[in-house]
Amino acid sequence: MLLNFAGKDAIEVFNTFEFSAGDDKKLDKVIEQFERYCNPRKNVVFERYQFWKITQRDSETVDQFVTRLKNKVKSCEYTSVDDMVRDKFVFSIQDLTVKKDC
Repeated sequence: MLLNFAGKDAIEVFNTFEFSAGDDKKLDKVIEQFERYCNPRKNVVFERYQFWKITQRDSETVDQFVTRLKNKVKSCEYTSVDDMVRDKFVFSIQDLTVKKDC
């Protein structure tokens, strides 16, 4: 029924999906395939590039900077997030006194 309402274009996309035996009749499996098809794929390398380009803004406090780093690192898929945030903080903080204390 879903495909009848979705139309010709959706049927063409549906026909490209690969399912396990019988899963093409299960609504949750069909919707899962459409979500995978429609949602943009994340480029982890580019996410990491953006993370490593972050620098502390002139008007930004240390807490604001750390929060921005923690928010951005979530999309980078690092296994050791705390270490990455700490290292990036030390590399990018403008206050040399704070940098030496880390």
